[in-house]
Amino acid sequence: MRKNTIRRLAFQTTIIAGLAGLGFGQIASAQTDITEETDEARQQTITVTGSRIKNSNLTSSSPIANVASDDLTLPNTVNAEQFLNTLPQVIPGFDSTSNNPGIGEATVDLRGLGSNRTLVLVDGRRYVTSNQNPGAVDLNTIPAALVEQVDILTGGASAVYGSDAMAGVVNFILKDDFEGLEASAGYETSQEGDGAIYTAALTLGGNFDNDRGNAVFSFEYTQRESVLQGNRDSSAVTLIDAGAADGLLETGSVNIPSTFVSDDDVNYTDTLGIALPCDVEGTEEASDDDGNLLGYCTTDSFGFIFNPDGPGILPFINSGANTSRYNYAPENYLQIPQERYSLYSRVSYDITDTIEAYAQGVFVTSQTEQLLAPTPIFTTLTVNLDNPFIADDPEALAALTAISAGQENSDTDGNGVDDAVFSSGRRFREAGGRLSDVRNDSFQVNAGLRGALSETWDWDLFASFGQADTSISQTGNISLSAYLEAVRDGTANIFDENGLSDEVIEAITVTGMITGQTEQFILSGTASGDIAGFTSPLAHTPVAVAFGAEYREDSLSTSGAGLGPDVRGFNQAPDVSGRFDVAELFGEVSAPLVEDASFAKELTFTGAYRLSDYSIGGVGQVSSYAAGLSWVPIDGVRFRGQYQRAVRAPNIGELFSPLVNGFPNIADPCSGGSNGGFDDLTDAEQTAAIANCENIKIVSSNVPDGAAGTGSQVNSQIEGLFGGNPELSEETADTVTLGVIWEPSFVDNLTLTADYFDIQIDDVATNVPSQTIFDLCYLQGVSEFCSLITRAADGTVDTFVSNPRNAAELSTSGIDFSIDYLYDTEKYGTFGVYSLITWTDERTLIPLAGEDPIDYVGYYGATVGEPTPEWSLNTRFDWSYKNYGARLRWSRISEVKDDLFADGGDPDLRIKGVDAYDQFDLTLFWDATDHVSLTFGVENLLDEGFVIIGDDSAQQSNTYPATYDTLGRTFFSRVTARF
Repeated sequence: MRKNTIRRLAFQTTIIAGLAGLGFGQIASAQTDITEETDEARQQTITVTGSRIKNSNLTSSSPIANVASDDLTLPNTVNAEQFLNTLPQVIPGFDSTSNNPGIGEATVDLRGLGSNRTLVLVDGRRYVTSNQNPGAVDLNTIPAALVEQVDILTGGASAVYGSDAMAGVVNFILKDDFEGLEASAGYETSQEGDGAIYTAALTLGGNFDNDRGNAVFSFEYTQRESVLQGNRDSSAVTLIDAGAADGLLETGSVNIPSTFVSDDDVNYTDTLGIALPCDVEGTEEASDDDGNLLGYCTTDSFGFIFNPDGPGILPFINSGANTSRYNYAPENYLQIPQERYSLYSRVSYDITDTIEAYAQGVFVTSQTEQLLAPTPIFTTLTVNLDNPFIADDPEALAALTAISAGQENSDTDGNGVDDAVFSSGRRFREAGGRLSDVRNDSFQVNAGLRGALSETWDWDLFASFGQADTSISQTGNISLSAYLEAVRDGTANIFDENGLSDEVIEAITVTGMITGQTEQFILSGTASGDIAGFTSPLAHTPVAVAFGAEYREDSLSTSGAGLGPDVRGFNQAPDVSGRFDVAELFGEVSAPLVEDASFAKELTFTGAYRLSDYSIGGVGQVSSYAAGLSWVPIDGVRFRGQYQRAVRAPNIGELFSPLVNGFPNIADPCSGGSNGGFDDLTDAEQTAAIANCENIKIVSSNVPDGAAGTGSQVNSQIEGLFGGNPELSEETADTVTLGVIWEPSFVDNLTLTADYFDIQIDDVATNVPSQTIFDLCYLQGVSEFCSLITRAADGTVDTFVSNPRNAAELSTSGIDFSIDYLYDTEKYGTFGVYSLITWTDERTLIPLAGEDPIDYVGYYGATVGEPTPEWSLNTRFDWSYKNYGARLRWSRISEVKDDLFADGGDPDLRIKGVDAYDQFDLTLFWDATDHVSLTFGVENLLDEGFVIIGDDSAQQSNTYPATYDTLGRTFFSRVTARF
């Protein structure tokens, strides 16, 4: 068995090995000379990500990028997604900036096809998924300090690894056969002095029993401090794009710490006896239906608020510098805090010369938080006119008396006292912010036997068990029924800002507790080797095969205490449980067809097939398969291509998640105003909206006749119900990759690659984007989506339903390029450059067969979400000399536009798009002694400014913080000792 000793990793050696060996992003088949392999190399066997066949030439029909450990440690990568999100193949998913939406987890999303279509492996094996985001692995549970290498494979790989590998595979390879001791400690902080990150890691390893066994133990600790949106000027105020003329305006929520009353019929001149001129902000001259002025002032269609600074009422000012809206931004996290402990242990032992026993365990506990502004509630209140809190406030009493007089029944509760019934919004600042304290405990244990049947045949039998436990405590919730009762009985003072007493807050607040557990059990056996005597007549290398069987069982259970339909604040969390199992048979073949011929130094066919039998009723028995070719026509040039039929079965969350409420940003096409979408529509779209909004056959989705486009959507967030669908079937994908690798003989140490990818996914199980549900209904008249929307009698949206369905098509295509060059000078050191470049030609979603495709490339926004640039690159420049060196990393994404401009749209926006974005990171290294190395670095070296977009494009913090840096320039340092 292999026995490695820990080496003193001088920086020069690290750089050279990183570039020439398994360096950042290098393509696996470019790691060795294409045609001049030695006999010794042919005798070595290596398992390449994307195949279970052990190969000697490190070739693959699919492109594989290898990220070495120093690419994670040198830029001070604390969480794996930090680095992965900078790669051009990746569209950022959840990360350390994901507060709302966010669940305290981190994910990876290859090609923007969804984190549930990216299969995450650890040492080539499945890893237990999250129970809060089923189908995706929480990368927080994979400690970066233990990672030796990350392989990123593009294209479907279901035939090799099973379900989920549609966009590709991310394989984390952990440290193995380690001897010695390595300890490190690091610190990072922003130039503002906040957002500090502390890390410490210790790894021990050694051989025992005359080198028959090896044991490795590693411990890692990480602490990340929070940063609030209020700590940065650019995110401290919620902004909305009001058009080219008005620009970005401060906005917020109508749910304010004092109470907002949604009633615009208050007569400021007569009823209150106040002679307000009608040019007071928030008022207008009242008129009848014929436009005749009535001689008094009323509010401008929004209503009034109870004066937060004393008795009386004030007009509600909808927008502008003096807006009455509540700015909820400062209290949200810009960087979520985290504390993480991880333990890793691996033991291997040679039972005989041909049989090895091994066991590996990873345990990680990660604690994060989500912080939102205090709970908002917009509801209908009933206030008795003898309420003691307005007895000494004649203006407030007069306003409520006027509302009561306009009711058909002025004594709705029958207690003999007139009351006022009105729509109201309030922010419960007395209860504090909504804090979600998330703790994730996960462990994965693998144990097995492997060995050699002969010189060319190997076998591996293992069992794996993983479990992820989540405990979430959520404070700051409000019981709606308790609040309504406290208002009705007069104990809740809603007329003063922060007027609710401690006793009332105690009576109406609710602490929610969510617990969840995901379990995964795998039993697998594989055999691989060469078929002696089975060789192509034009080749001398025999055909190699791998085959095996696998059984997997996944289960999920969650429960939510105190978070039922009555609770406002965080989303509902009803109990849910589910399980499924799958039995699979699989096989692979690698057949050299031609070798050492004039037209082909090498021509190799690869194929794979997997038969899967699921217990899921909508899936049953499915097949996935692959076929590829690798061709070396001349020295230094390799062509490669592969076709894959990939399959993804629905995960437990998609199948069994119950309906829970959420509040996405939606611009209702039937509503005007700054939050509604009607005013931004083209003339043709407005005509369609008027017809559909008022005449959809599903009456519950209609607005009153003549009301389309005239009403005002009160809030930018609309309540929706999101859940699973037990009738889902499998997704299928056809993926094609075609590429070339060129190592020109006239330039030493230069490798150029280009790989075309095309991924077409049918029967996509997806929640149609919330905005798209409304657009398909009211702009295109698709009744299937109208049935998901429910409106109140006045036409305002009550709620909508969104659950996954096998009705969509998803596709992407483009070309990945790479440049890898190393130049060694005796006098000035070693210079290296490596660049990954991706051109995305297409990424589209067809939400429903026959509907117009949604184009993602070059856009961001309420429909498409995170920016999808046409061009993106990650380039590093390395220099090393003796025992010190430097690395400069340049990341760039091309310009993107608001998706309102798609399909010829021309909305009146101040921020029409974002220019190309560049970020530079610098790292300096020094091996101070034979055992101690120091690292210093600066991220966002040029302090690239905060990219402000505004809060109406389905993002957070006025930007897309996972794509564009929000903290500004940061500094880090680390010391590492090796013995």
